[in-house]
Amino acid sequence: MARRRSRRWRANRSRASSVFYGSPASKSYWIGCSQGGGKGVMQAQRYPENFDGIVAGAPVLDRTGSMLSPAWVSVKGMRDPAQGIPRAKLPMIHKAVLAACDAQDGLVDGLLQEPGKCKCETRRGTEPRR
Repeated sequence: MARRRSRRWRANRSRASSVFYGSPASKSYWIGCSQGGGKGVMQAQRYPENFDGIVAGAPVLDRTGSMLSPAWVSVKGMRDPAQGIPRAKLPMIHKAVLAACDAQDGLVDGLLQEPGKCKCETRRGTEPRR
């Protein structure tokens, strides 16, 4: 059944190309990222003959693990609230980060264009690094 569906899909793909371009497709490629990447991996495993090449970027292969990991972090944080950052300290941290990194993009506007390049020390009693 799956092979018959696969052949029918290839025939429809070729027909659509013929109607639009005036000739059948000579090559077929799958390009997808995230969920599309996962579907590309599935296509490669189930129907390798459907495509001449597959680009499967950032495929979500461990869906269960990726869905449960944020919940696990929350559970651990609820068990020991001392590990988390108290809400009352968030404005102070925000101000320290902006003071240290906002001007890096040449404009002091309250936005960080490249947060990964921000080096800010927010421990008590220390000045933000610049």
